[in-house]
This record gives sequence, structure tokens and C-alpha cells, in this order.
Amino acid sequence: MLLLLAVSLVAAAAAAQELTTAKPESVGLSSERLERITTKIQQTIDDQRIAGAVTLVARHGKVVYFKSQGSLDREANKPMRTDAIFRICSMTKPITSLAVMMLYEEGKFQLEDPVSKYLPEFKNPKVFVKPAGGRDPYTIPAAREITIKDLLTHTSGLTYDWNETLGEQYKAAHVASGLLPYDGTIADSVQKIRPGTAEVALRHRELSLAQRPRSQTAASDQDARLPDQRLRLLPGHALD
Repeated sequence: MLLLLAVSLVAAAAAAQELTTAKPESVGLSSERLERITTKIQQTIDDQRIAGAVTLVARHGKVVYFKSQGSLDREANKPMRTDAIFRICSMTKPITSLAVMMLYEEGKFQLEDPVSKYLPEFKNPKVFVKPAGGRDPYTIPAAREITIKDLLTHTSGLTYDWNETLGEQYKAAHVASGLLPYDGTIADSVQKIRPGTAEVALRHRELSLAQRPRSQTAASDQDARLPDQRLRLLPGHALD
């Protein structure tokens, strides 16, 4: 489903740019084999796994397959349109990561740079410790700071408001969940998870290594939001 949504985003972008269309065979593709996409997506719609989809295939700068299927609004019986706008959810992660790596190629930063170099409030993060036996939790200084690489590999320790250990603190600080509507910007949410202001302790991966035989990887929109905000701090750069 995420792939379908990502393809839908590309489709909308292509439509906006009015890319040249061509027959599949002119760019080395098969019309017959491309129709397998139609069949597969229709099967997914018929199985009610998705309401609808927009799919685009392009090669050498030419669009050879661009089709909408299913419903834009199933309950209202509205057919899908090729210019439909989709919510892409976690697919913001690869988009943001790509933008960050483009800047890395230009030498704008190093992967081992601490996040605090760009967002000073993240200096001196703390590790959340939850003792066994129902004793009161406490925090200790992290072994090191969160780096840009940690954000890109989802090992920063940032989490969601439904996390059983830190969820309640995230909710109390009004940090965006990543799924539900949020009255604010990316910058607003980042400001609320700063250790210096919201006092939300971070489950830094160094603690995981100390407690368990291997480090933990946990995908979190917070890991993507920090690079979003960091882009805004670089002169002449913004996520959009």
C-alpha cells in the first residue's frame, strides 16, 4: 500500500510537470506486461485492501503507463482521478532522507555531526531508565549525543506517543503522533520534544546496547522531522 501511495505521489508530480507520453515499446517496455499492474491493483481493490490507486510508469523521461483505478471515495461512489492527492504517511521518511543525502553530497554536513550542532536544544540528551519491580523511573545522561546518522538509521531513541515507556510524556508535551491531525508545524512538534524544554527523556540506543545484546532500530516519524527542521536551518534550504 505504501508503494501505491508513493507511486501516486509521483503520478501527481508528473501530471503537474506535463511529461511527454509515449508507447511502452518505444522505450523498451511491454504494453502487455504493464497491464499486469492493472490486474494486480484491481485485485487489491476487489479484496478491499485499498479503495483505489493511481499508478504511473515512466522511462527515459516519458510516461508510458498512467492509470487511475477504484474509488476516490468508496462510500460516496466517487471514481479515482489521476490528479488525486494522497496522504503518504511514512513515505515522508525516504523523501526527507533523500533530500538530506543530497546536501551531504554537497558537503553541507557530516553524518556524524551531532543534532545539537543545528538544534542546540538537543545537546546533553538523557536516557530514560525504567527499573523493574515498579520502582520510580529516572533519567541518566546519554553516553553520547544523537547524530544525523542516528536519525537516518532510526536509532536515535525518539519514539511515538503510543510507546508504552515514554508515550504518556509525549502526550503531555503535545508532540505530534504522525498519524492524527496536528494543529501546528513540523517545527512546533520538534520544539516540543527538545530535552531542554519538554523534558522528554530519550531512549538513546547506547542504553539499549548496555541492557541488551544488540542495538535497537525503531522507525519513528520523529527521526524524519528533525532532518525536516534541520533543512530549514541551512541557509537557502527548506523542505518544500
